[in-house]
Amino acid sequence: MTRTLVALWGVANVGKSSTIRALYKLLKSKYRNAKIRNLGRESDVCAIFTIGKTKIGIEHHGDPDSRLEESLKKFVKEKCKVIICATRSRGRTADAVYELDQDYDVIWLEKHRTQDNEDLARLIFLATQGAMKG
Repeated sequence: MTRTLVALWGVANVGKSSTIRALYKLLKSKYRNAKIRNLGRESDVCAIFTIGKTKIGIEHHGDPDSRLEESLKKFVKEKCKVIICATRSRGRTADAVYELDQDYDVIWLEKHRTQDNEDLARLIFLATQGAMKG
């Protein structure tokens, strides 16, 4: 089974978390029958979507000293076929993603300040559709 990890990376305050929140809302609206297990606090986006037999893990915290490493471990343990997360360009958060590159096809997607968060969320959504079918 091919598994995919989309790592939305960039420097601080460029909209990575906002893009992931927009993606969460898009997944929720497109898959109304999906089972959603929220793993974070109410204002957080840390969840596992179960759509049919496919699991998607999604985490918006990608800052150093965030829960990203813990979330990635949960997503792997839960056998998520697709993982989408925010991460910095280097350091511990990027290293946590690099550690999974033997188990997942990692797609590094850079977030620029000028990119529209909603547009980028739709692009990631389309990328996950292919990964879910493959």
